[in-house]
Amino acid sequence: MIDSAYRLHSAVTDPGPYAGLLQSLPVDVEELVPLIGNVLVHHSRAEGFVAGAGRADDGTELRPIRHVLAAIAALEDGPWSRTRPAGRRLVVDCRTFAVLLAAVLREHGIPARVRFGFAGYLEPSHWQSHVVCEHAQDGV
Repeated sequence: MIDSAYRLHSAVTDPGPYAGLLQSLPVDVEELVPLIGNVLVHHSRAEGFVAGAGRADDGTELRPIRHVLAAIAALEDGPWSRTRPAGRRLVVDCRTFAVLLAAVLREHGIPARVRFGFAGYLEPSHWQSHVVCEHAQDGV
C-alpha cells in the first residue's frame, strides 16, 4: 500500500493552472494511459524527430509538470482523446510519462509516486534505467 501522503502534489507534480485539465481526465489507468500516449511520444519512437537541439516539441528536460502541460497545449490544444501525429505530440522520456500519470492520479486524490530503477524487459541485451509510476489500486 502506498502512503496517503502520495495523494498530495509535490513541486514537480503540481499542475498549476492546468489542474482543471487533469481533473477532466479519467482516473482508470487503463483509460488514462492511452490518452497520455496521444499527447506524448517517447524519444525512441519519435520517428524522424531528434530530441534536444531546442526543438519546440522536445520535452525531455521540462520540469515541473505544469511546464510539460503548457508545451503539450502549445503543440496542439485539443482533446487528449484525439490521436495526434508525432509532430503534434511532445517528445519525452519515460520519466515524463511517469510524472504525468502520477500528477493526474494525485489530482484525483489517488496515491501515486514515481519510481526510478532498471528494467531488463526494454532491451533484451542489457538492463537500462527506467522510470515508472506506482499507484494505489482503486484509490487505496
